Amino acid sequence: MPPTTPLRRPAAYFEQTSQSRVSGTLVFVAHLIVDLAAVFSIVWLLFRQIDNPPAGLQSELFSQLVGLAVFGAIVYAIAWLLVSALMHVLSGGSGTDGTFWDAMDVAGWAYAPEIVTAPLLLALAWNSIRGLTLDGSDPQRLVAQLETLESAAHHPVSLLVVAIVVAWSVYILAKGTAATHDVSTDKTLPPAIIVGIGAFLFALV
Repeated sequence: MPPTTPLRRPAAYFEQTSQSRVSGTLVFVAHLIVDLAAVFSIVWLLFRQIDNPPAGLQSELFSQLVGLAVFGAIVYAIAWLLVSALMHVLSGGSGTDGTFWDAMDVAGWAYAPEIVTAPLLLALAWNSIRGLTLDGSDPQRLVAQLETLESAAHHPVSLLVVAIVVAWSVYILAKGTAATHDVSTDKTLPPAIIVGIGAFLFALV
């Protein structure tokens, strides 16, 4: 079965009893790597737009990014476990044919839409950044300029892409969990929507 099947037909994919239930972990790890690479890329692009950057700014930025990467990996892992637990418990838990590990596999695949759309979001960020000229001679002014860039994250196109990603992930969660736990989507859709709302609100922060 083609590797894109979980993105198009999650129910058919997860109904296969031969599934090893490790592919979702690989997708989650890939999502983490892609997200961290995107953050590093955006910071690098921003730094290139700064005229007269303060001494030591580059090393300070990337030093903080390393710490952020470690913290981010922990937060992402906790979020993955929480989403898996929510989907498993609210879909019937031990009263179904599915296990928590099944829920983790499905939840891992639910991050795949973010990987697919990452190049587009990075291109939108680059388009917002490339025309900027940031003044590094005045640290306070530089901070103020960087703070105004937060509005770029709420660009209508970016928000539309995020909404599509969230809807796609909800679809994978609902259909995939219904297949692994052998329950109807009426039972898996509500917790999937809860996860989707949380993901969308988190993206707005």
